[in-house]
Amino acid sequence: IAKVDTDANGNPLGLDTTFTTGAAGTGTLTIVLRHEPLKPNDGTLLNAGGETDVQVEFDLDVQ
Repeated sequence: IAKVDTDANGNPLGLDTTFTTGAAGTGTLTIVLRHEPLKPNDGTLLNAGGETDVQVEFDLDVQ
């Protein structure tokens, strides 16, 4: 998963994202919208700071 877009300071936004698949399999994709996250951060939800506005999970099946 690669975040393609950035803000004016070069921090990744994650609104435009590229997914590259490998071997076939199943899993879950979780998308989280954060209000005022820390910038920069290490890219993990644990250290993102701010507050979660929306969190949605999608089941995936890569063939």
